[in-house]
Amino acid sequence: MQPVCVTSAAKAWKIFLPIFCYYFVTLLLRTLLTPVQIMQGDSPLLSGAAMLGGAAFVWLLVRKDDLVLPAGSFLRSMLRGKDTRGIGKRLWDRHSILLMGASVCIGLAVNSWFFLLGITTGSDSYAQVAAAQFSLPFWMAVLLYGCLTPIAEEWVFRGVVYRRMRGYYGKKTALFGSALVFGVFHGNPVQAAYGMLLGILLALCCDRYESILLPMVLHGGINVAVYAATVIPSVNKAVFSPFGAMVLSVSAGMAVWWMGTPGNTGKTPETPEKPKDDSSQSIFTKK
Repeated sequence: MQPVCVTSAAKAWKIFLPIFCYYFVTLLLRTLLTPVQIMQGDSPLLSGAAMLGGAAFVWLLVRKDDLVLPAGSFLRSMLRGKDTRGIGKRLWDRHSILLMGASVCIGLAVNSWFFLLGITTGSDSYAQVAAAQFSLPFWMAVLLYGCLTPIAEEWVFRGVVYRRMRGYYGKKTALFGSALVFGVFHGNPVQAAYGMLLGILLALCCDRYESILLPMVLHGGINVAVYAATVIPSVNKAVFSPFGAMVLSVSAGMAVWWMGTPGNTGKTPETPEKPKDDSSQSIFTKK
């Protein structure tokens, strides 16, 4: 995709407006749902519903933008399990399945190293957020962190922000720029650093498959895996240890290396065009 010629101010406006709209609409919906929370008790699922509402508002805002992945492509991808933009890459092949496993290993490894290096334990702001996040029942955490949050965030940050950045500045700038925005959006230094790493991985997946379905699945899988590794004592002991961090890191590295070797890149080989059989055309063609 070639960078689009737009003024700098217009680029910044088109990139950050969806983020501001997502944030404030989500905040407004949470405020409107406060009476429901008072009557039925504080339910994080209402926050998840507010996030989906914010993402839906962003879709209404940008639905006619050619740079943005259309919601119809996402819905058709869910039903058919493949990309629908004419590229022909399967979403559920051995490459994408291995990518899911590698992504979960990367997410667990980063969280493990953050713990072992004292990054998570040394942040009071993160400790407050973590205490609220990991106190949910498992089924509610799976629904909120594995479904609602990934759908809303991937649509906004990869489907809109990354795609627009890629159209304006090119792929490399968009990878790191969108990841930086995604990390900062989470509010505290620990989640910002983790979000940046995760954002780069998810943007690469979005770019490879031209779909936000796989990033949504990866995002949800990583969230649920980290939650399970934190709240289940036996898993916690295995993951958050030097040996566990090393095993996860090596496993993820081997999977990424394998996917990068020739023949395992997940790309559909292009079929060469057959020359036209036109006996009436002269062998001396003008250029």
